Amino acid sequence: METWERRIWAGIAPPRVETFVWQVAHQRVAVKEELLKRGVVGIDDPLCSLCGREMKSVTHLFLHCEVVWEIYYRALMWSVWKCRNEVIFQKVKLDVVRLFFIVRFRIASWFVAKFTDVHILLDSLVGDLKLVDLVGRQGNDNSKPICWVPPPDGFLKLNVDGAMVKGWDKGGIGGLIRDSKEMLLQWFSERVGGGPPILAELLAIKRGLCLLEDLSYVPNRRFIFESDSSNALKWIKNPGLCTPMFQVLVKEIVSLMAGKDIIIKHILRVANWEADKLAKDGIG
Repeated sequence: METWERRIWAGIAPPRVETFVWQVAHQRVAVKEELLKRGVVGIDDPLCSLCGREMKSVTHLFLHCEVVWEIYYRALMWSVWKCRNEVIFQKVKLDVVRLFFIVRFRIASWFVAKFTDVHILLDSLVGDLKLVDLVGRQGNDNSKPICWVPPPDGFLKLNVDGAMVKGWDKGGIGGLIRDSKEMLLQWFSERVGGGPPILAELLAIKRGLCLLEDLSYVPNRRFIFESDSSNALKWIKNPGLCTPMFQVLVKEIVSLMAGKDIIIKHILRVANWEADKLAKDGIG
C-alpha cells in the first residue's frame, strides 16, 4: 500500500481530488454499496447510475488500469464521480461527449498547473494529450536525452544556439529545422556583434523563430523549439524575470511566438551540438 500512498499524494491534482482517490483506493467512498453496508435505509440497489455495475468496479479500475496513469486516472475518476452525482441528484442527462471533453480538459489543466517549466498552449494540450508524453517531466538534466531526438510525426523541431569568443567582442548564432524523418528543412549560421553570451542565445532564438515564418509551405505547422540556454528560456516563459538590458529583445521573441503552436524545451548542450557548431562557424 505504500506504493499507492506515494502515487496518490503526488500533488498533481487538487487536494480534494487526491483525497477522493485515496477514498476510492480504500473503498471508503459513500456509494450505494457502502451505504447499504452501513445500514442506511432507502437505497434501492447498489448499482452505478452510469454503468449499471457495483461501484466497487471503479476501485478495480483504479487498482489495475494501466491506461490512465498519474494525472490521467485522477481526472477520469473525479470526472466520472462528479458526472454520476449530477445524474443522481440533479437529474442531469448523461452526456458522454461532454464527459469526454471534461476529462481531457482536466488532464491538460492539471498538467499545465503542475509542470510550470513546460510551455504548451492549453488548447493544444486539450486537443492532443500525447504532448504530455512528448515533453514528460523536465526536472532533472540527467533525465534529458544526451543526443538529438527527432520530433514525432506532425511536428518540426527547431534547434538554436549562440556563441561568443573570449572577451565578448564578436559572436555567432546558428540553428536548424528538421522533421520527424530527420530531414533538414532550413538552417542558418551568422555572425553577430559583441556582448555577453546570453545576448547571442537570445539573438539565435529570435532568428530561429523568424526562420519558422519562412516555412509557410508546410501545412498544419506544429513546432518543438529546443535550446540549451536555461536562462534564455526562463525569461521567455516569464519575461518579468528578465534583466532590463534584454527586456526589449525578450518581448520581441515572445511576440513572435504569440498564437503559434510551439513547445519550448530545454536540452543538454551535448544534444544540441549541431546548432552549437553552426553558431561557432558563424563567428568566422
